[in-house]
Amino acid sequence: MFRSIIAPLLLLTFIMVSNSSFAQLKFPNGNNLKLITSDNVLYLETRILFTVGKNKVEDYKWKKISDSLDTRWLVTSCFNGDCRNDLLDTGTFHSDFGLNDTTCFIAFHVESHDLNGRSKIKYKVYHKSNPSDSAILTYDITYAGLSGIDKQGFNKPIVWPNPSSELIFLNNLRSGSRIQIVNTEGQLVYDQISTQKDTAINLIQHLKNNGVYQLIIIQPDSLIRKKLVFSQ
Repeated sequence: MFRSIIAPLLLLTFIMVSNSSFAQLKFPNGNNLKLITSDNVLYLETRILFTVGKNKVEDYKWKKISDSLDTRWLVTSCFNGDCRNDLLDTGTFHSDFGLNDTTCFIAFHVESHDLNGRSKIKYKVYHKSNPSDSAILTYDITYAGLSGIDKQGFNKPIVWPNPSSELIFLNNLRSGSRIQIVNTEGQLVYDQISTQKDTAINLIQHLKNNGVYQLIIIQPDSLIRKKLVFSQ
């Protein structure tokens, strides 16, 4: 599962499907995403929405074309919430891991450990029975470190994405952490204890209205409050 260092940088790319007899994948921001950052930890997330005809998440597969990684960095991957500590070569999207049977996403978590370098990741997404319905996405990541990075933030929980329209993921929790969400009227709308280091909350199931909420993480030696923005 993902390990955290400091507050993440979240890059979201939304991929819409064209209205045709079959879903033709398109990347509105281009197939090559180049990111130069001085933040030590970053998330790269790509959501793919299959909304045409009878296509579902299970109709699509992903395949790693190539990767050129700085071996000093830690790079992990997440396919529809199925998160692994490496870059998997191939697989099929599953609705059980995603938001529903027509939505999927790919996410990468990169820890550069204050070491300047560059990594490139290239994946192909394609329809299992229609090879022409495919697209290749390349992540090109360059890290240029900053002096004085807050090492004390390494063990703090990470909450992402925020704002969120559906799910939030919490990483690097202490075992037994209590997670609470409070609305603007001070009412407790979510209260659970997590026994896992990483967990996810489906906000649609628990939050009735769009708006700003308070997320509270109670750990054995700390209490963390964060502003949580929910907007569908």
